[in-house]
Amino acid sequence: ASPASRRTLIALPPCLQPPGMATELQGICAELHSDRDNLSAIAEWCAAAYREPGRPRAETVEQTQAYLVDALSTVGQHVGAAGASLL
Repeated sequence: ASPASRRTLIALPPCLQPPGMATELQGICAELHSDRDNLSAIAEWCAAAYREPGRPRAETVEQTQAYLVDALSTVGQHVGAAGASLL
């Protein structure tokens, strides 16, 4: 995604932020950015492995599913943590 296509988050004024919220959210956002990179790497690996001559496609699909389950579970945890930090 290009920088122009990224959404800008509106920050709460400091007087409305619980102590440590900005730091916690920054950490969670960094983790989500890393999650996005990991999901992209999984997609690239899957595409390359699927085209690899002689590689069993069923094995590639199974491994990709396992990677995606783990990665998406992590994304869900990070989104949940972000939401909880806003309460």
